[in-house]
Amino acid sequence: MNQLFCIGAFAALVSSSQAALTTGLIAYYNFDQTGTAGIANQVGGGATHNGSYGSGTTFGVTPAAGTGAGFSGSSSYAGAEPANSTDRSDLLVGNALNVAKNDASSTAGSGWFNVSSLNSTALGGNFSISAWFMLAPDADNTGTSSDILRDYVFEGGNNFDASFGTNAAAGSTFVSWVGEGASTSTSSLTTGQWHNVVHTFTQNGSNTELRVFIDGSQVGTTITAPTANMNLSSLNFGAARNGIRVFDGMLDEIAVWDRALTADEINGPDPDSVYQRGLSGLPVPEPSSALIGGIGLLALLRRRRN
Repeated sequence: MNQLFCIGAFAALVSSSQAALTTGLIAYYNFDQTGTAGIANQVGGGATHNGSYGSGTTFGVTPAAGTGAGFSGSSSYAGAEPANSTDRSDLLVGNALNVAKNDASSTAGSGWFNVSSLNSTALGGNFSISAWFMLAPDADNTGTSSDILRDYVFEGGNNFDASFGTNAAAGSTFVSWVGEGASTSTSSLTTGQWHNVVHTFTQNGSNTELRVFIDGSQVGTTITAPTANMNLSSLNFGAARNGIRVFDGMLDEIAVWDRALTADEINGPDPDSVYQRGLSGLPVPEPSSALIGGIGLLALLRRRRN
């Protein structure tokens, strides 16, 4: 009985340590499967908030082989332009979403996806977006068009309601936007390496406050914008609005909550924080996974006793 109690208490502790991250988690994409299954929402078995591949003018709705969800990594991946290559073998957690662009067009790219149901109605005034990203250090990030030079991890369908991407070539500066009217810049991040971004949005009176966390640390100051300007029609991942400014690299462990995460949940002493789990090669915990594991362990012990 004492053994059962102790193990049960341990299972409950594990459950509670992961429960914080699962509370309010409404969308999670791990890209471990291929094709459209790879951009299906893992929360609730894909019942809602499933992604749809963007329709780039060169690559079409379904990304070319090796470039979409379920990408297993390659040390010499041939990008959108065959003459260029980049090492995309360093995966974060399982497989990843591989996104490529083409300098010849501001909209041609493969791998990016849209979630039309992740809008202001579903997200409300308080929500969080987290994503791991690796910007490729190759020639696809050069050119003359500003849309080609800029690489976006995510952006709302209407404009800069909720937005994170570069504003120049080769990822020199990442910019965060809220409500189309305010931004903050993040210093140069090393290309060819994984980084984590978390945006938390909190409604405060008539304003929406944005806090930006890069690699677990809050950067800059809190940004505010009139909540009336927040009108998300959808969210794009791997591209800006209308499929322009396509990202060139890999994305993984994208998660969306209908609440604002705390600083500790993003990178606190608990090893189950968003940033620490990614560093350890662990996925965002899926709802009830730890609880189910604890219940299963208790059930096994009961069977042994009987």
